Amino acid sequence: MTCEGCKGFFRRSVTKKIVYECKFNKCCHIDTFMRRKCQYCRLKKCVEQGMRMDLVLPEELNKTKREAKAAGSGSHLCSSESPNSLSEMKLSYMEGLSPEISELIKRTTLNNNNNFWPTDADLASISVILKFKIF
Repeated sequence: MTCEGCKGFFRRSVTKKIVYECKFNKCCHIDTFMRRKCQYCRLKKCVEQGMRMDLVLPEELNKTKREAKAAGSGSHLCSSESPNSLSEMKLSYMEGLSPEISELIKRTTLNNNNNFWPTDADLASISVILKFKIF
């Protein structure tokens, strides 16, 4: 769990590949005041708290989502993009993931697109995957 500010900071840092430097010997105490003073230690704390750089969506997918949201459409496709190009972007993003995680993403996406709430059996299968395959 993280606040929206730190989530945005982490996403921007990863997608823009920003390299920060600490002016205070790389041991800053990050709180609501210092988080704005030392971005190096803020990013380091994000990683220490479990935020993973490999799970940040590529900028192309973020841009597509923002455009679809701004257009007010229910789908994630913008008018200038063909469904094939979006599918190709999604596939290239999922190449390095395990089959279990890929399946979890597919099921979650399908469920979100259909406004479907998972059953107890769905939740049980997801918890089994998470318990034994990831950790």
